[in-house]
Amino acid sequence: MTTWLLPLFTAALGYLGHWSQQALIRRHQRQDDDHTRILALREQLHAVINTGASQAADSRNGALVPLEHEALLLYRRKLRTRIRHDLTRARSVPRATAWSAYLADAADCLAAAARGDRLPARSERIAWLDWYQREAPDGQDDAHRPANLPPDWEAIAFTLWREERRRHRGWRRLLLRRRGPWA
Repeated sequence: MTTWLLPLFTAALGYLGHWSQQALIRRHQRQDDDHTRILALREQLHAVINTGASQAADSRNGALVPLEHEALLLYRRKLRTRIRHDLTRARSVPRATAWSAYLADAADCLAAAARGDRLPARSERIAWLDWYQREAPDGQDDAHRPANLPPDWEAIAFTLWREERRRHRGWRRLLLRRRGPWA
């Protein structure tokens, strides 16, 4: 019984070793493909940013839709959803400053992914733009805002929203908050 058990065990172990080696090769190939896709997408995004907001505002959909489709091919889910969110919001906002803020956030995310770092935290400007687009009645921007609102209503509401967001962040926020009274 032991004469055929050793070759069978060796064959099974060899097959598992081969399978794990092939899985590792596929993983490295996927990472290399994703890295080249990130670099190409970053260069295309910088080309769109460098055209300027005035020229690209006219051809915004034509310039950003191919980038969105290319971003869907990224492997990392967080990077893919963040880039797609930034590009769709950049297509939908009417103002050039908001457009450039979303594209700058997408470029920062792609640069961090190309370096191998974690995704950067969302800036306050992007958080404010997302909040305003979500809370604005009927999706209107600030150019069509009713004039009877007090001028600081947006700032007050945004600070309340930001404090609520900070309170409900999770255990990492708890650790940061308990470091000292200054945090």
